[in-house]
Amino acid sequence: MHRVHGLLLGLLPALAIAVVAAPAARAEKAPSQPGVSAKAERKNEAIESCLDKIGLNAKQKADIDSLNSDTATKRQAILQSNKSKREKKSELRKLDKEHKAAMDKILTKDQQKALRECVKHSRSEKDRSEREEHHSKRAKSAPGAK
Repeated sequence: MHRVHGLLLGLLPALAIAVVAAPAARAEKAPSQPGVSAKAERKNEAIESCLDKIGLNAKQKADIDSLNSDTATKRQAILQSNKSKREKKSELRKLDKEHKAAMDKILTKDQQKALRECVKHSRSEKDRSEREEHHSKRAKSAPGAK
């Protein structure tokens, strides 16, 4: 349990890139970012939704926007570099740790806790609905199904 929780917390900053954009900008579904998996995009959506719920003030929003923009630029540079997969992975992990540390400085302890809980809840709800959808499709495609 602690390992999974730690993994989720470790992934949190990496997936928070560009999640506190203006509401109008968020209304349009952004195209997939190169190098970002579907799972990571779902995590981004959960974080975006949760950041809206934890009561960020204007300065925090601006700081997170700036942090996410800088992190996205650095992430893209790493992904486009000629380095090996191993080197890229190592650099991305380091970048994720730096992002998390910076996020922890921006958010209060209560906001950090609320964000973790919200993301955890959002992920479990999303996973549950995806499992139900998968089982529903599977049942419909089974031999003898109507």
